Formats: sequence, C-alpha cells, structure tokens
Amino acid sequence: MRKHSSKSPTAADFLKTLAERAASDSAYVAWAVREYAESQGESVDETVLGLGISAKDRDDFFVSIRPQGDRPADAVRAIVKRFGVDEIAFTSILRHVEVLTALRHGGAASADRGVLLAARMKDGDTSESGPADLAGEQSPAYREHATDFPRDDES
Repeated sequence: MRKHSSKSPTAADFLKTLAERAASDSAYVAWAVREYAESQGESVDETVLGLGISAKDRDDFFVSIRPQGDRPADAVRAIVKRFGVDEIAFTSILRHVEVLTALRHGGAASADRGVLLAARMKDGDTSESGPADLAGEQSPAYREHATDFPRDDES
C-alpha cells in the first residue's frame, strides 16, 4: 500500500513541473533554451548561467512565452527587463533556434546546402558560395520563421 506524503505540493513544485513540461513545447522559452543547449553540446544549466538567470527565477523564465510573431523585439525586451537576462545572449539563442527550426522545416535540400557550405567554409573554400551568397538565397522556410529581433544597433 502506498503512503501519502504529509507534505502537499507547493506552488514552487507546480512551477518546476510546468517548466519541465515547457521544455517540450516550442511556445515556451524553456524549449528554445533546451534546443540551443543541445545544439551546442552543453547542459541547459550551462546555457542558463550564460544568460545570467538566477536559480530562483529559472522556472519563471522557462515558462515565459517564447518571443515570436509580429512584435518579438518587445517581448524580448520585456523578458530582459523582468529577469535581468543578458539581452545579446538571449537574442542570439532565439535567432540560433529560429535558424535550426527553419533548416529542419526547409527540407533536406536546404539542410544539405547549409552543411555543405559549412564544410567548404571550414576547409577555407568559399569560392563557389559564401555567406553573402547564402544570405541572398534565403529559403521560404527561413523567411517564414525570421523575425525582427532587436539588433545590436537598436535600443
């Protein structure tokens, strides 16, 4: 027979559970942080430390709605203000995840082109195509997912 714990779950327990579930839903910041961490071969904790998120704010940060849509720059600024996140690092993570998502949804040809370009650039061969060529040939999937996140020259 299973005994019931005398300790009832707290609001913090519920928030922690919600934050864990948010990591599997692309609507939340937790998902973007997890995607980024996996792509970089680091833990979510390492990524969070790089953003400057305190341990007490981590779960609240994770259940924030991921900035996207018509006004992502405003949403980024609101999150930065609320949690004291490093704005450049946070924006870089969101952009990185958008590119990964666009490549995944852009089909194998788009992903293959990116891998081949990266391999050529690593070998020092940029004669056939380089970053300028790639920027001029954005896939429809990339344009669909690209947004107006704040740039370094904006305030």
